[in-house]
Amino acid sequence: MKACDFNDQSWSSEAEQAIDPLMKEAIHWLSKLSDVQADETTLAAHQNWLVISAEHELAYAEAVRMWGNLAHLNTLQQHQKKTAKLNRRRFGQLALFAVLGGGAAYSWMKVNDYDYVTAAGEIRLIDLPDGSQIQMAGETAISVQFTPHMRQITLHHGEAYFTVARHALEFVVEAAEARITALGTQFNVRLLKEQAIVMVTEHAVRVDYARHSAKVTEGEKLHYAGNAISLPERADSETELAWRSGKLIFIARPFSEVLQELNRWSPERLRLMDGRLANRPVTLIINISDIGDIVPQLSQALPISTQYVPFLGTMIYSS
Repeated sequence: MKACDFNDQSWSSEAEQAIDPLMKEAIHWLSKLSDVQADETTLAAHQNWLVISAEHELAYAEAVRMWGNLAHLNTLQQHQKKTAKLNRRRFGQLALFAVLGGGAAYSWMKVNDYDYVTAAGEIRLIDLPDGSQIQMAGETAISVQFTPHMRQITLHHGEAYFTVARHALEFVVEAAEARITALGTQFNVRLLKEQAIVMVTEHAVRVDYARHSAKVTEGEKLHYAGNAISLPERADSETELAWRSGKLIFIARPFSEVLQELNRWSPERLRLMDGRLANRPVTLIINISDIGDIVPQLSQALPISTQYVPFLGTMIYSS
């Protein structure tokens, strides 16, 4: 299969202007490598471009993810034995970037290996060796470290609900530089771009973050960010944890936050192009199974216009 040429006349000038210059380069390489006749010289040149900086790798990975077709990675894999720099590890890294995309790729730069990963729209239940369980929301990645001396989970990005089995060892979740210690409990941790939110539905947890410590008890939540931690407040778990039963419920939530969470479930990226909409409150109830029809629902909830841009997803503007 040959990808459409980046300079295809079907691209509108507005669409091209919406694309970051580095992303344009990434899409250009993606188009070249999607050609089944891409030769060794092209592959080597592409690899040299990738290693210039981490930003090049991330831009290319995002282009791959938004293209939604990893077939061309098979071509790279076929050539990897002949291209010294494109070894198995690098290919695996690139594929992982492609699956995770966006902010997840930045998190990947810090941690090379995840034990469990979910794709957009996926809910996954993990049974741990001690009888505890983790329910993972879409686009979530975690690592598990169980030893005779510790039970530790690292939430790299996304959202997860923890049901903790009784045990002599502490159960600790590390997330966004905080340490969350279960005190015999069920709780949820959600990582957003600007903050992390911890919600407890049974018993309590202790949150240690930036020299602050707080106890969160059943029916409460708190958030932390920027070396500050909030006081616990009452939580609406039925609304905020609706994803566990296949729904997304937003009650007067800032539009930017809503989009962050929708992108965890949507098969296509939603991108806010007008900062004036970021704090607009949005109220929506969505069946995750119907997430493919989210754009018309957003258009009913807010005065917006949208434009689909190949590779990038749906651009959202003020109408």
